[in-house]
Amino acid sequence: MRIRVAADGFLRYMVRRIAGSLIEIGRGKLEGDALQRSLEPTFEEARWTAPAKGLILWDIAY
Repeated sequence: MRIRVAADGFLRYMVRRIAGSLIEIGRGKLEGDALQRSLEPTFEEARWTAPAKGLILWDIAY
């Protein structure tokens, strides 16, 4: 799987939580709207964080 994420900044584990939520949605374990909700600090339904293995930082632009 390849995911490209771009933003002005990220919270700790944010990209890993996005990836983890997408994987769980793909497996049918989460509803599609769980991705948006998973980024909220109070969201407890899926705290699955993708492992850092395989994550690559390709570019930083200023």
